[in-house]
Amino acid sequence: TTVIRTEVKNKDNMLKIGMFANIKIYTAENQVCVVIPKDAVIDHEDKKIVIIKDKEGFKRREVKVGQTCDNQIAILSGINEGDEIVTRGNFQIFSEMIKKKGIGVDIH
Repeated sequence: TTVIRTEVKNKDNMLKIGMFANIKIYTAENQVCVVIPKDAVIDHEDKKIVIIKDKEGFKRREVKVGQTCDNQIAILSGINEGDEIVTRGNFQIFSEMIKKKGIGVDIH
């Protein structure tokens, strides 16, 4: 038994405070994803961007995000396990990318 807080529509006022319920929670089985700090993701023009560092320099990578928990966010696609991501100073690097070479170009 555990306590779960959720919002439930109650248009006919059938549910009352303190009532118990049996519920089923469905999850994707065997779903594997990369989890990174939420601050590493930049929101830009309806896109989620992560800055990657490799031997050639910094690159922007568009990612698809999933659930967040505390200060972590699941990355469903766009980066792989082992990619070195920038978690601090990422906004400054991204701003330099925009200012120096345009939004679609990386910094080497």
